[in-house]
Amino acid sequence: MTTFLKKLGIFLAGLALLASALQLAADRGLAKSALCREWEDLFSSRINADLLIQGSSRAWVQFSPKVLDRALGLNSYNLGVDGHNFLMQYYRFRLYEKYNQKPRYLIQNIDMLTLEKRKDLYALEQFLPYLDRPLVHEAVSHYQGFEPIDFLVPAAKYRHSKTAAIFGLKECLFPTPSTKYKGFEAQDKEWDDAFLRYYASHPGGVRVQVDPATRVLFDVFLSRCAARGIKVILVYAPEYIEAQGFIVNRAEVLAIFREFSRRYRIPLLDYSHSFISYDTRYFYNSQHLNARGVDQFNTLLARDLAPLVR
Repeated sequence: MTTFLKKLGIFLAGLALLASALQLAADRGLAKSALCREWEDLFSSRINADLLIQGSSRAWVQFSPKVLDRALGLNSYNLGVDGHNFLMQYYRFRLYEKYNQKPRYLIQNIDMLTLEKRKDLYALEQFLPYLDRPLVHEAVSHYQGFEPIDFLVPAAKYRHSKTAAIFGLKECLFPTPSTKYKGFEAQDKEWDDAFLRYYASHPGGVRVQVDPATRVLFDVFLSRCAARGIKVILVYAPEYIEAQGFIVNRAEVLAIFREFSRRYRIPLLDYSHSFISYDTRYFYNSQHLNARGVDQFNTLLARDLAPLVR
């Protein structure tokens, strides 16, 4: 029995060692990949922006650091995180604070989904290399995705995405360069009315579910920025006009942001009724601008930001 247990122990130890080695290689590969480029810039203290841009995919694909840097004479960086509401955006901001110098200005993109709270951990693959970092651990714990075993057992976290494990191992040897520029990537696409078809299937409209805890957190965020001397500028990027009417409590949600703007005496630039919002040539769906729309929007944005960042 003793011999059996000894052999079993050696086998399990060897298995754990192999799993740890594979996890390390996969983690390093993912961290090198385009998937985690912005996280790596953040953790490696390579950002240190004068102007930080935050939001969801509506930040990531719509705010061009290249245009803003050139027009404003600042060093900007786009930290937009695809598919996530403000809760994850806030954790990313806190991680930015920990590893990078304080920005002078912060653009917070706002929209109808900013104050909602999704249940699932969208695109969880991007978090896999960083689960040992306390703030990342805390952030992902707010979502359905990872479980305690994923933080304790070597390589267990990759059971959620075997594809990510294989991709990470490949990227460890043959990394693929990122196509983003300072976190931003324009989408060279034409109009697709999928969003409108979705809304059309809900003839009574769609009601935004503002999450009370996220609303409080947004307040905490603005207070934190004010205390640290970070000038926040709220921006509502263009949104296709016909989609706006499907949100039955749109005015109510906008009123929340206007109240934050008033209370903290911060600008709110609303482009939801700009000329861009009336023309599908500038969008690839009702929520996201294509490359043509990005050029138009950032020209307007740079003009309006100029007197605010002096």
